[in-house]
Amino acid sequence: MRRAERRHRRSARFMALVDAIIALARSRADHIVLLGIPNAADPGEARGTPGYDRIVALNRRLAERYPDLFLDIRAAYNRAGDPRRADDRADMARDTPPRSLRADLIHYNPAGARIWADAVTEHIRRKGWFQGGKP
Repeated sequence: MRRAERRHRRSARFMALVDAIIALARSRADHIVLLGIPNAADPGEARGTPGYDRIVALNRRLAERYPDLFLDIRAAYNRAGDPRRADDRADMARDTPPRSLRADLIHYNPAGARIWADAVTEHIRRKGWFQGGKP
């Protein structure tokens, strides 16, 4: 089996799993947020690499299939670095998580968690899902 065919099958299986998860969530909740897939600060997942292209393509598919649920957390996180820091500017140019927001190549630190929380909060606010005041 060719590599492209294997990749296509894995992608189809992934989307089928997401479909099942969303169906279950919809049966149990009124409001759902589907977070996009973040990339790592690994050279193999930086802009212009096959790993990056796969993540961006999967996020595009998720956004197309679930436009009412999808939040591109990857993009929000990757552009939230401190432009005064050279290392953050370099990471943002590669479209990878900025160093000031992560504990290691993939996990966010408390400042990164704040970025995620703010992005989700804003998404929920835009949807009008908060009841009785501000979060």
